[in-house]
Amino acid sequence: MFRAFADTHFFVALFDRSESHHLEAMALQRECRLIITSEFVLLETLNAFAGAKQHLRIGTARFIYALRSRPDFEVVPCSSGAFDDALQHYIDRPDKGWSLTDCASFLIMRDLGLTDALTEDRHFRQAGFRTLFAD
Repeated sequence: MFRAFADTHFFVALFDRSESHHLEAMALQRECRLIITSEFVLLETLNAFAGAKQHLRIGTARFIYALRSRPDFEVVPCSSGAFDDALQHYIDRPDKGWSLTDCASFLIMRDLGLTDALTEDRHFRQAGFRTLFAD
């Protein structure tokens, strides 16, 4: 049992059974003692399902609403300060293709001492973190 940061890819794979990492996401969810994510990631996840079929869109929204009170999930809020810090990180790395959500995630992971990310996003590896989805 371990702690890990959940990126958008984890939630997309978890909710969408047609995703190639769906079973892996389900297994990782069972193995994690605590899954940490952020409101930045949850916003991005809901945006990813905005055009999905109604059952997937609503099911994802309901799960995200409920996970905020689950003991195996921790959601880091998106404050003005966190936004400003992520924006500065974004500005400071013009050579990277990192999104603002990526930058916020990297800062949160660093601040919480996390090394493992529930994602396949190579940007996490570029930033020095370990991605837990198989390539």
